[in-house]
Amino acid sequence: MTKGKIDFAGLRTLCDEFQEEDEYCLKHGVKISDDMIRAFLDAMDLDGNGVLDAEEVIGILKRKKDIGSGSLGLKGK
Repeated sequence: MTKGKIDFAGLRTLCDEFQEEDEYCLKHGVKISDDMIRAFLDAMDLDGNGVLDAEEVIGILKRKKDIGSGSLGLKGK
């Protein structure tokens, strides 16, 4: 992971830390698989370079806000 960017290994580390510390994950045995991380990375990585940068993440979040979560296949509140 470099400043402002995250790759598969960085996402794997974040997911491992999250599932080891999150109360819901611990209670329900939630495990985030490599395939789940790859699918997330593929969906978010707009330029296909295998790395998420701030612009890609911010762009997706803005788009989700502007058009609603349903059109992106994401669950919203």
